[in-house]
Amino acid sequence: MAANRWRLEGQLALVTGASAGIGLAITRELLGFGADVLMVARDADALQDARQDLAEEFPEREISVLAADVADDEDRRAILDWVEDHAEGLNILVNNAGGNVTRAAVDYTEDEWRGIFETNVFSAFELSRYAHPLLTRHAASCIVNVGSGRASPPYAAARPTA
Repeated sequence: MAANRWRLEGQLALVTGASAGIGLAITRELLGFGADVLMVARDADALQDARQDLAEEFPEREISVLAADVADDEDRRAILDWVEDHAEGLNILVNNAGGNVTRAAVDYTEDEWRGIFETNVFSAFELSRYAHPLLTRHAASCIVNVGSGRASPPYAAARPTA
């Protein structure tokens, strides 16, 4: 196998939910493979701390941060405007932002379940749609959608809880 097979030099990645957990780990891996990374998360302080740590670990890479909430459509549009300001196109989009409030389905308020869908579903779809023109500027671009959480049987939301 060629030593440079998995290198990403010259490529730009956008990672959402990038300040901690899986998003931070993905960001670190992309930087390790040579990509420059645009990090997005809601918590500006955590994002800046993560950026500083990564910049020390990968001083040769370009790392930029933007505090934004992917559940907000205006923020999603601002994220893609910000990406356009950084480069000619985008090579990798990682839709990692997500979350959950765990309770029986009948106990969610309308705002809670709509918020979960806005963050976990609509944000990934809309960011992918908005990023499409930037991604198509490169022959080898990709979208990675990350999901996590504990699995439950499909009937878990409908069954009565004790």
